[in-house]
Amino acid sequence: MAPVLETLGILIGFVMIVLLLSVYVTAAAQFTQSALRLRGRNLQRGLAQFFEETKNLDRSGAMVVARDECAGSPIVPRDASKKSAKPSRLFGPQRSWLEREELAALLAKHAADLVPRADEIFTRFERTTSRRFSWLMKLVSFAWALLIAFAFQASTPDLFARLSAASGDSESSVAAARDILAGIGEENGKPAPDDAAALATARASMADARSRLDRFDVRFWPNEWAFYYSRNDGVRYGKFLGVLMTAVLLTFGAPFWFQMLQNLVGLRDLLSPPRKKKAEASDDSD
Repeated sequence: MAPVLETLGILIGFVMIVLLLSVYVTAAAQFTQSALRLRGRNLQRGLAQFFEETKNLDRSGAMVVARDECAGSPIVPRDASKKSAKPSRLFGPQRSWLEREELAALLAKHAADLVPRADEIFTRFERTTSRRFSWLMKLVSFAWALLIAFAFQASTPDLFARLSAASGDSESSVAAARDILAGIGEENGKPAPDDAAALATARASMADARSRLDRFDVRFWPNEWAFYYSRNDGVRYGKFLGVLMTAVLLTFGAPFWFQMLQNLVGLRDLLSPPRKKKAEASDDSD
């Protein structure tokens, strides 16, 4: 049973690190979409496509009408701060979504003959814009995952090797996992409902994740370029491949790794000898 518990301890340590890095990735992606108003720009593109179809406009003409609609009647996210409600030429349109009634008003204004089909058009419009925004955020998240894995030099084989060397200290890994599960919370890493909340959540999540990563000796740019290149070995392609593997894992998202960590800790508790379970329970109560 001991080898199984040691293996679980290594997996728990690895998932902890990936979870913390994925929180960092999710926070950076939220910050990017808020700072660049990606939701608003996505809506603007969706409206342009809508006007192309309903008014038979060319692409440039449809974009002009869509831009006017987004800028002329800005709708900020619910519960947004006064600061986020101010117009911003730098970061793009404020309006980030349309309610069903608002799309019906646009139909009445630009294509009155389509008003009876407002519900059908709204459903299709919402599905199209949501799918486009989802793919956009996946690209943004992968870019951040690659950058963060590269900057923290988080190579999957290296992380497993380091954790295997310290496998005798699995009890501290489990304790750290319980602390992370209690400190992060299942909701952390999920998209915030609006731009103001996303920016606040991003800052808090980045600070918390970085402080926790320091405990596992995973730091920003620890070995500089020597990690990827040396005079004797030249370019270390294995390191680049290991970082790419980590980046792919980070794109699964913080909620996925949070649930994975919960499952691994629960499985280890199930397989632990009764004495160890009692000892761990008494430690938790103290």
